[in-house]
Amino acid sequence: MSTLENYRKEEFVSFCKEELQEYTQNYRGIETALLATPDGFEIANFASGRMHSADKLAAVGSSLFALGASLVNEFSLRNCKSIILDSEKGKVYISSISNMQTSIILMVQTNEQATLGNIIHGAKRLHDKVSGELNHIGKN
Repeated sequence: MSTLENYRKEEFVSFCKEELQEYTQNYRGIETALLATPDGFEIANFASGRMHSADKLAAVGSSLFALGASLVNEFSLRNCKSIILDSEKGKVYISSISNMQTSIILMVQTNEQATLGNIIHGAKRLHDKVSGELNHIGKN
């Protein structure tokens, strides 16, 4: 497991910000994307408009993912991968990005124009890129 200092290494944070910006700009309807540690600390974020409190979003999103993972375990479904919240004005998609050693949480806020398929497709592409970089966390 990585420490907060490892997640906040300048190279990793810069990489994450660039990837979040690309994801947000390439998929219609995405307003905000944020990466956080499993214990609720922000790593990086990108917002196409007004950004809500990144620290608060990281804490709440990570907690919600942990609750969802507990519920999945109670149903014996094993390994929660994502949670989707659907509202009148958009969606929130929360997923885990992990490799064998560590993981982080992705949170995506969309408007009503976003399609769930595009959100998930883009998130999977982002997952592949970021999980590769997670291999370098804690080294050096």
